[in-house]
Amino acid sequence: LCGKFSRMNLYLMVGCFLWAILLPGFARAIDDSWYPYPTQTQDHPGGGPWGGSVTKIITTYDINGDPEVMWASTRGGIYKSFDGGGTWLFSSTGLGSLNVMDIAVSASNPDILIAAVSAPVSGIPVNDQGGGVYLSTDGGVTWSRFSPDLFMRTSFYAKYFTRVAIDPEDSLHFFAACNNMETTTADEDVLFESLDGGQTWLGTSGQPRLTFTEFFDFRVLKFGTGGTVYFSGAGPLIYQLNKGAQNASVIAAPNVDPQPTYLYPECDSSEYVIRDFVRIDGSNEEIFTAAGYCGLWHGEKSAQNNWSWEQLVVVPYSVNGFPAVTSVAVDEELGSKILYSLFDFQGLIGSGIFESNDSGITFTAFPMPEKHMNFGQLYYS
Repeated sequence: LCGKFSRMNLYLMVGCFLWAILLPGFARAIDDSWYPYPTQTQDHPGGGPWGGSVTKIITTYDINGDPEVMWASTRGGIYKSFDGGGTWLFSSTGLGSLNVMDIAVSASNPDILIAAVSAPVSGIPVNDQGGGVYLSTDGGVTWSRFSPDLFMRTSFYAKYFTRVAIDPEDSLHFFAACNNMETTTADEDVLFESLDGGQTWLGTSGQPRLTFTEFFDFRVLKFGTGGTVYFSGAGPLIYQLNKGAQNASVIAAPNVDPQPTYLYPECDSSEYVIRDFVRIDGSNEEIFTAAGYCGLWHGEKSAQNNWSWEQLVVVPYSVNGFPAVTSVAVDEELGSKILYSLFDFQGLIGSGIFESNDSGITFTAFPMPEKHMNFGQLYYS
């Protein structure tokens, strides 16, 4: 505080001094020792990469199928683990911002990774906050940013990158999704593609690879086989973009109108929003979608290229609760094993993870260390 010293200043100083003496909690607040938070307790396991909200976890495996290296992108940087997640090392050297929204590793060369960083970008160094797409060629030890000029349209930079993906069959084939890119008329959500490891990006110098309205909001971006990429936004549709194709095709969503009375009241075509999906290649192509308030769905493609859908999970309904299915995983070796997560932000029903061993006929809840947990990703090793 500044200003002329007065009797009121003296009273405040004495009052704060007495407060510090009389209230042990206050004294603890200014303790100079540091410790992981939250620490392990009876109700919470503790541990994990201490970077804030975890946005993605990816893993490479050894010849025995055991986790070899794990990377976690967080809102506080990138972390790396060599012991299956037991301990984590900060691995963010070279990042201009620690707000990392996604990370991807090459299946054929695990030294190659790319990361999506959401932060303002400027050609004026003092105003540049480090947003963009970053590349690592040494397993995440160091990172370098692709020039923002590669993602410029007219006089505007792409900056709020949210999703990245690397083709499992081609370590030089990248996709990067950016939300809310400015234009001279309205913001747009855009998708960029590179076939040469990021040296050039298809669609730049005027237009990105694909362009959507600013309300599309890229949420899932995954490669399939043959260079095909699948993605979805904050809506009911999954898009398929074949390598070399000019436009993406749409995978039809299930018809959720009209609703039976036992479903969540707000689960209609406007509320069927994909939070996550898993696509399975096989004799028949299959997709599992985590559809928020509308539960968990399974789709199967027929020989006539039509999709048939069934609802595997109806979310439990409470008058004051708002549960939503947020993520899904399927064991591709044992297709009968399915995981999904449920998040109730009111905390009345209880968040959790549920597993089925009979292709979604029945599900069993895993015991959770907390009642209020928001899971954003599940996957089988």
